[in-house]
Amino acid sequence: MNSSRLLVLAVITAVVSANVSYAQLEKALPIDTDMVLTINVRRALESAVMKDALPAMRKALEENEQVAALLKGLNLDPLKDIDRITVSMTGLPMAKPGIVLINGKFDPAKIETAAQVAAAREKDRLAVLKEGGMTMYKIS
Repeated sequence: MNSSRLLVLAVITAVVSANVSYAQLEKALPIDTDMVLTINVRRALESAVMKDALPAMRKALEENEQVAALLKGLNLDPLKDIDRITVSMTGLPMAKPGIVLINGKFDPAKIETAAQVAAAREKDRLAVLKEGGMTMYKIS
């Protein structure tokens, strides 16, 4: 799996800025959610174990030209700007799409613009959806 397609396993992804509360994020989860996994990315990256791995992670992001260009265009540093990732699933095996919520400090408008361009180019793999005041990206 290449780095630029890391979210392909997630069927629907919502990218939200830091000013969205966790309670608002929870409203995006389906009512029949069976499992929720939340990763506090900020805390994980601040841990002693991860601090040793940060230089290699940063190097990997910079060496992938496609990923580096995308992150630069979005003015996004995932090692600094992503606070929390929440994954939800309904049923096993996945009978319904899972949802990935990404919370952090970034410009949702830039992400939406980039997603609109990508969705126009990859109509069969990416769609931009609006639901309940949130913008979501369906990846298939």
